[in-house]
Amino acid sequence: MPREERKEPGEIHPDFWKKTVKEAFKNDPLRIMAELIKNSADSYTRLEKEVKAKPPFEILVTVHCGRRQPPIVEVCDYAEGMDSGKLKEALKYGTPISRGEDTEARTSAEKGIGLKDAMMALTDNWLITIKDNLINERNKHVDFSTGIGKEDQTATEEERKELGIRGNGTLVRGKLPDYFHDRKFMTIYKHLKSHFLLRKLVQCPEYKIMVNDGLTKEKRLLSYRPPETEVQILCEKMGIEYEGKKYPIEITINKSKKELRQGKPYGDSGLLFFHGKYSVLDFSLCRFDRDTSFSRVFGEVKMGIEKLIRDPQESPLVDEKRKGLDPTHPFNIELLRFVNENLKLIQEREESSKYTFDEESKRKILTEINKVYKSIRGQGPKLGPPIKPEFFEFHPPYTSITEYEPKIVYLIVNSSVWYLAS
Repeated sequence: MPREERKEPGEIHPDFWKKTVKEAFKNDPLRIMAELIKNSADSYTRLEKEVKAKPPFEILVTVHCGRRQPPIVEVCDYAEGMDSGKLKEALKYGTPISRGEDTEARTSAEKGIGLKDAMMALTDNWLITIKDNLINERNKHVDFSTGIGKEDQTATEEERKELGIRGNGTLVRGKLPDYFHDRKFMTIYKHLKSHFLLRKLVQCPEYKIMVNDGLTKEKRLLSYRPPETEVQILCEKMGIEYEGKKYPIEITINKSKKELRQGKPYGDSGLLFFHGKYSVLDFSLCRFDRDTSFSRVFGEVKMGIEKLIRDPQESPLVDEKRKGLDPTHPFNIELLRFVNENLKLIQEREESSKYTFDEESKRKILTEINKVYKSIRGQGPKLGPPIKPEFFEFHPPYTSITEYEPKIVYLIVNSSVWYLAS
């Protein structure tokens, strides 16, 4: 139990959280788990940049499922850990948070969703962290008050064994909200595998994210395999000029061999907008979202925007309700215009190709026609005679014959006699 409840100064109004972050979680409840996983990955990234750790980096996600109640989730890493000062700042709105990969947010209240938001979405949440053999515990409430448990106490062997943390590390646990409707472990596991926010992270070989069934103790590795590519439609690099600086953009668009599920958070057809190794901002086909003519199109847009998102004077690239890129941001306007123009060209090429045939297409069409011919040959009534004479006539009535040239002429006798070739 917390030994005190503390309200930190400088917090934003709770209504902000309710109208923006909570709504974002209701639209995509699995994002709560995704944010906790990304927070652990960021901690490892900082250690790697400081040359204090080497991959592989392990993150353990434990899910305790019940039939009628939302699952209880635990996310544990063995990365930096936090002392009491860092933990206080990490759970306070309006202060700098991530210094690692997830640099889309300078402050969680202004730029994106982070650790404190995910914790407040969990009922009975607790964050337990060990750094330099000192243990600290805190929880976060939706009224922005912070509960404090152990503070800068020496971690005992029993505590380490219970937490499963031998060195430094952090464990976050809590019950998922009522609007989280998944109740089966395998459903949650499959959704985590395909969630667009984790798609780049689980493809990084440096990170091993294990999902553990709290009931059966079964462990499964999170992974994602992109659709099989039939052809690469576009691979282009360009720069977007913004506020006197040029930001590199690399766009890759592929066409798959089969129809793909469209839309986020779990679809495969779309473009993944990201920066760094794994920080995903959006998954979209822009103005062509849900357009069935793009159901086989997938790819990614890599953005070199680290300086832009670290700028404290810059407005966020993600929209206020965290649905994706803000279409009104001047930088995004140029980015989306470039993407839409290329998608429009692809659509026009695809449309025109429907009415032209290359040699391979012709061969396939003729093969199919021959199959149809063979299947119907010999079926149906006999054809009538080319003419119907009163007595008999040659058909054709006049013809020229060259020496040694084969020629067929028909003698038709009465209408009941059909073909007599001479």
